[in-house]
This record gives sequence, structure tokens and C-alpha cells, in this order.
Amino acid sequence: MDGNARLTDSTLADSLNAACVALADFYEWSGLNFTQGDIDAIPDRVFKLAIAARWMSKPKEPEDFDPFLEDESSAYLGEYPVQRTFRDEFIAIIRSTLDNLKPMDWEVAELRGIESLLREEGAWTGPERCDDEWLRKNFKITPGATLGELAEQVGMLQKGPSAQSAAQRLPRPTPIELMDRWQHETGLSLEQLAFRANVSPATLYRIRAGKFSYTKARANLSLIASIIGCKWYDLVPIRPH
Repeated sequence: MDGNARLTDSTLADSLNAACVALADFYEWSGLNFTQGDIDAIPDRVFKLAIAARWMSKPKEPEDFDPFLEDESSAYLGEYPVQRTFRDEFIAIIRSTLDNLKPMDWEVAELRGIESLLREEGAWTGPERCDDEWLRKNFKITPGATLGELAEQVGMLQKGPSAQSAAQRLPRPTPIELMDRWQHETGLSLEQLAFRANVSPATLYRIRAGKFSYTKARANLSLIASIIGCKWYDLVPIRPH
């Protein structure tokens, strides 16, 4: 590997958009929540990277720029004061990537997965529809807890065989277990699952391995979930640590 080799196979747009994806992946692989505020801050972070990597030159500070007051003609991009039109043009280059990024709340994804399994097992007596805030308030995930213990924490455990069965199961199946169950029930291969879900085999294997871009391509999760009979958030692994 030649550290002095010149880079000639990429455009500025290619590099900037790749940097956006890398930043989003950092949050995802680190198990950090990825908020809309984080998405809004990406242009500033990517611009700082572009200057540091010498993909772009440092911008000239606008005349009469007031550092304490952004106006219609000027703004900050990263730590640099620039013409507002310059900032708008920069963001336009990465707009398509930014638009494909979605906030990711690991806690909510975990809670939705447990809710789905409780409903499946007949151990759910909470509201028919509940928003994220209701789940946050009423669910507290205890590491290693069984479904029955999780349900009991919020007073949802129904008496009867289905609830007793739920208490014997793990809190949540993994993406691998969900896909293996589908294969066992249908006798079909993972490649056939990918074909039916209209995703590439490589995408399917990344989801199966827990190394998928949950912040960027949630539609693929929904496509696979619709085939194997689960929700998209059931295919999100337990938050990395």
C-alpha cells in the first residue's frame, strides 16, 4: 500500500457523500442513538473533514461578517464563516445522502421488538396502539430477563398457557434466529429470501450478521420483515456495547 499514491478515481461529490455515510455508520456501530440533530450537524462535520483532507480549500471569510450574528447572506459551515449561498451549494452536493439518513433510537428499537414478541405470545394487555413515549415510560429492559419477567414489570402478564410459554423464552430472537425459523418453515434458502424481498444477497447477509446500515436503508429491513413475518425493528440487533 502506497501512502503517497494520488487519488484519481473519485469526484468531490463521491468523497463528500462517502464521508456522510461513514459518520452515520460510526453512530450505528458504536450503539449510539442517531438523532435528527446529529443528521443536521453532518454537513458541518463533513466540511471540516474536507478541509483537513485537502479535498477543498479553506473558504475566504465574507466581508463585514459578524461572528455573533448570522444573517441572510452569511453563515457558518463547520467552524468557517462562509457566504450562505456557499453553504447551500455544499449541502446540495450531499442532499441525497442526507435525505436517506433516518434517526435511530436503539432503546425504542429494543422496546418495539419486545412488544412485538409479547403480542405474538398473547402476553400483551397494554394499549392496542402505543407511541414511543408510552413504551419508554412503561418498559424498563432488564438484561437477561425473560419475556414473562418483562411483561410482569409493567403489569401486562396474562395468566394462562400462552403467558407461561412466553416466560420460558428468551426476551427476543436474533435476526439469525428469525431467518432460520423462516427457512425451517418454508424450506427455502437465504438466496430465495433475498429474491422474494427484492434485496441483494449481500444486503441480506449484512442484516443477518448485525452489520447493516439501520440509519440509511430501513426500507430493506421492512421488505425482508414482510416476507419472514416480523417487524423491521425485529431485525435490529440488541444495541452494541
